[in-house]
Amino acid sequence: MNLLNAPQVADAILGNEMFSHYDRPRIANLCEKAGLLQRALEHYEDIADIKRVIVHTTALNAEWLVNYFSRLTTDQSLECMKEMLRINIRQNLQVVIQVATKYSDILGPVKIIEMFESFKSSEGLYYYLGSVVNLSQDPEVHFKYIQAATRTGQIREVERICRESNYYNPEKVKNFLKEAKLPDQLPLIIVCDRFDFVHDLVLYLYQNGLTNFIEVYVQRVNSARCPQVIGGLLDVDCDEGTIKSLLASVTGTFPIDELVEEVEKRNRLKLILPWLESRIQAGQTDPALYNALAKIYIDSNNNPEAFLKENNIYEPLVVGKYCEKRDPYLAYIAYAKGFCDDELIRITNENSMFKQQARYLVKRRRIELWQQVLVADNLHRRALIDQVTATAIPECTDPDDVSGTVKAFMQNDLPLELIEMLEKIILEPTSFSDNRNLQNLLLLTAIRADKGKVVNYINKLNGYDAQEIARIAVEHGLNEEAFTIYKKYNEHALAINVLVDNIASIDRGLEYAVKINQPAVWSRLAKAQLDGLRIKDAIGRRPQQLPRSHRTLQ
Repeated sequence: MNLLNAPQVADAILGNEMFSHYDRPRIANLCEKAGLLQRALEHYEDIADIKRVIVHTTALNAEWLVNYFSRLTTDQSLECMKEMLRINIRQNLQVVIQVATKYSDILGPVKIIEMFESFKSSEGLYYYLGSVVNLSQDPEVHFKYIQAATRTGQIREVERICRESNYYNPEKVKNFLKEAKLPDQLPLIIVCDRFDFVHDLVLYLYQNGLTNFIEVYVQRVNSARCPQVIGGLLDVDCDEGTIKSLLASVTGTFPIDELVEEVEKRNRLKLILPWLESRIQAGQTDPALYNALAKIYIDSNNNPEAFLKENNIYEPLVVGKYCEKRDPYLAYIAYAKGFCDDELIRITNENSMFKQQARYLVKRRRIELWQQVLVADNLHRRALIDQVTATAIPECTDPDDVSGTVKAFMQNDLPLELIEMLEKIILEPTSFSDNRNLQNLLLLTAIRADKGKVVNYINKLNGYDAQEIARIAVEHGLNEEAFTIYKKYNEHALAINVLVDNIASIDRGLEYAVKINQPAVWSRLAKAQLDGLRIKDAIGRRPQQLPRSHRTLQ
């Protein structure tokens, strides 16, 4: 009665869910006639009825309508959406997109894509796929999204997905974008750049008169691909003027070594020499520029040795490797400049360049490197040691070089060679004779390897660290030598400590105390006498024999 006479009252009754036991199809029909389409849909169960009502989206709340589809089966939902698009695609498209987006996982992207494509709705496909593409790993979803964005003119979005997506089929997308003949080739450039279709890209752009986009590619997208682009242009017989102009227009960095490789294998290396020199003259300091220039100078024998020694920008490891089969000495120069230790050792061993190796090791001062070459199973050790002793050390002017070499010999258990070298440097009149570090090292070496020579060194040398050397001498059981050092440098308290503690001779200590006659020495002697239970000796000295400062105390 209310549906016939007061639809709003009926709507309230239905909204309050007061009744449940009634003829639902009949009430649904009355709701439809009364204009209560939402109530009608709530009651209809037959798909034909639902389709007839649901197309009137302007009379339905959009949010409610989207949620209503949760009541329908997959097939019913697809039928309803198709009906909505068939009746009025312009009016119903947005709601269909919302439904497709919300229930995408249930309905399946494939069926939804087929639906939009059957109505040739690129717009619907674009907005639907735009809402799911970032969450999908389905290559077809990503490809269809690129298609839809292209067809709706959303070129910036095409660029984005081509750049960011990891799920589309690159070959398929590349072919589509080539066939699409877009006025802006940036999406195609992005795909070809990401998936290494550079040669195909250069060929396509060049053959279609789109050389301006080649410049766009190397200037805006990826200048690092410039070498491959140049190689591709050379393959299509592009004129040198165009290539030089393109090179000049590239402001970003790219691997110059790859550029050299690309032009060199096509016998066109000289093509880029002016460009290299112009970049260097302009003040650029990219090491790759100098690597390339070094290779060209080496191959053309254009005073390469001076370049390798004087230039500080090229990469020694790269250039040294390039030189190895061409000229090992040039490789040595490069490796030495760059401190490429392993490579230098290898190349000098392979070519019996032990004089150069010895000079390098002495200057390098790396204990780890010395350990590497001075191991017993190194077949080249003897030849190297001979050159260190005969050539490298006599040429040295830096005491730290000598010190490092001596230390290396000592640590690698070469006592005879080490002592011979030290005596030659220190005991004979040289610029290193008074060097504190070297004197310390000579004494330490003798303490550990040839104890009989220590006393001689102690008496002859005057520049070593007396306390430290004496302490180490005691650690190695050379007590007399330690006492000699302390006595020589007037460290009397330390000297008597050695006598009474290490040599354990209180009598000698007494003789020394009488001779030195210092309070600290007497005190140390007295303590040793007390510790040894020689009480009478400790306190029984006559006052006149004690220092003046001790007489009052006695």
